[in-house]
Amino acid sequence: MRLGLIGWACLFLVLPSGASADTGGYPYASYLGPGSHPADYEWTDSKGHPISRYGYYYRNCTDFVAWKLATTNMFGDYRGFGNGGTWGSRAKGRRYTVNMTPKPGSAAWWGPYKSGVSEFGHVAWVKSVSGNSVTVLEYNFSRRGSFDLRKISRTSVSGYIHFKDLKSAKPKPKDADKDGVPDKSDRCPKTKGPKSNNGCPRKKAGGFTVKGTYAPIPGDFNGDGKADILWYGPGDAFDSMWYGTSNPGEFATGV
Repeated sequence: MRLGLIGWACLFLVLPSGASADTGGYPYASYLGPGSHPADYEWTDSKGHPISRYGYYYRNCTDFVAWKLATTNMFGDYRGFGNGGTWGSRAKGRRYTVNMTPKPGSAAWWGPYKSGVSEFGHVAWVKSVSGNSVTVLEYNFSRRGSFDLRKISRTSVSGYIHFKDLKSAKPKPKDADKDGVPDKSDRCPKTKGPKSNNGCPRKKAGGFTVKGTYAPIPGDFNGDGKADILWYGPGDAFDSMWYGTSNPGEFATGV
């Protein structure tokens, strides 16, 4: 079995539960060219070459993680980390952060013999994190040269390497009327209206019917520099506010 800087096998000793069969999108999943020796964790392309463009042996954990870093994380410094078991120490040597805090897009790293791995260690790509559970994508774990997706305990690894973690998606702000204007900025959060009118529907002054006895009180009640009208209802009558818009003669209604 060959060893060295390129990075070789990442075989575990125990078949895990929850592993799944797929390719993970890895472009070399079916490579079995001339000179392939799966028993020795070596697969080649159609010309008999065992090394991928990412600098590691085809269908090994190291090559899969390097491919994910390059194509998903848009990260380029993935070459020369050796076998899976040496990724942590070499990453530290290049001043990348290695700790026990998993993040989407980080690399999970097992040193030799950690949690049942072989002497060559292992690496996997972190897909998601939920409390103490970490979902990883990997190759050459339970089956030679094959893909697995599984959940692991956060503390079952030697560390997590933060080359270029993926940015977490920000939660969408609440928008009760689903008009594209967040409730915190929406003057009419329960009625749809355009963003240009702060989420309130546009109404022309001539389209309103005023019933009862109201006193129109003009002014700029929201401080936006536009003329508003407060329809004052005496006694127990409800008041109504018309907010001026950027279009002359048009108002946005509000309570």
